[in-house]
Amino acid sequence: MSASFAGTNLANNGFDMQSAAGLAAWGRYSAGGAAGTGLQASAALGWSRAEGEITRGRLLADVDLATGSATLQSWGLTAQAGYGMEFAGVLVTPFAAIAHYQTTRAAYTEAGASFNATYDAMDVSRTDLTLGVTAEIAIGAQGTLSLGAGVDWTLGTPAAVLTGTSDIPGMTTFSVPGDFVPNRTRAHASVGYSHDFGNGISLSGDLRVGQAVYGTSPDVRGGVTVGFTF
Repeated sequence: MSASFAGTNLANNGFDMQSAAGLAAWGRYSAGGAAGTGLQASAALGWSRAEGEITRGRLLADVDLATGSATLQSWGLTAQAGYGMEFAGVLVTPFAAIAHYQTTRAAYTEAGASFNATYDAMDVSRTDLTLGVTAEIAIGAQGTLSLGAGVDWTLGTPAAVLTGTSDIPGMTTFSVPGDFVPNRTRAHASVGYSHDFGNGISLSGDLRVGQAVYGTSPDVRGGVTVGFTF
């Protein structure tokens, strides 16, 4: 299990969700134990919650800003299966994974503008299938270099619908479907390194670059992990 506390800074965006707490539970099975050979299977469930302000009219000239406070709650479920094979000291593992994500923005009422609105709760969900392969190469007696590549396919993204009521003329009640179209096929590549200090402590880092679900900007992720075994 793991817990997290993160901050978010979304430049030029109407959402300022400040900080978020998260919880996750995961498990992994390896037929070959720590060697990573044979059948590999894993599953994980995660949840996070953030609260902050949502502003309508930001970046628009001569527009009164309307601001309200709401929460965002997300959860994700993923399952993965692969098969590890060793070739000349390199552990190669092709795998397949499926993941489902859902985010809910709570209902809220805005204020501050000449015409304001009350928004119903809204859900956004996505299901992805991933096919990929990883390779792990021993670097000396304590280091491991990992390389990976894969392709993600978005199987389903029901259109989000913004509904609510307002005092805007002609929009006493409204129902506006979202028009964002995801990049349904996306490639990604990753590289990482892990160092085992031999006393039950390890330090690892990784970098992943791929195409984002929406838009044309790349999706870049990185992390550093300190591990303890006992």
